Amino acid sequence: MAAAALSAALGVAGVVRGHDGGDGRYVTAVGEEVLPGVVVAAEGAGGYGVDLYLTAALVALPPLGERVREAVVGGVESAGLERALGPVSVTFLSVEHSAP
Repeated sequence: MAAAALSAALGVAGVVRGHDGGDGRYVTAVGEEVLPGVVVAAEGAGGYGVDLYLTAALVALPPLGERVREAVVGGVESAGLERALGPVSVTFLSVEHSAP
């Protein structure tokens, strides 16, 4: 679920990358791979909450957050994990201004 959620989030225009919090606190290990910017935790009733911590481009953040949430739901559904998906939280920890 972590990989599907992060992949979907990174596919949204305006998302630059996952952000590990600067000290590695916001990561999920999947096998030997470490996914920065996503934390998946068990919720009640067998579901899993997804918390995303991201770096964004210089864009309006509220609409970007909503697009990310929608993309994550779609990405998790595509992975066949929709029944286990709980709440999705999106936090932007930094914003980058890219030169044209």
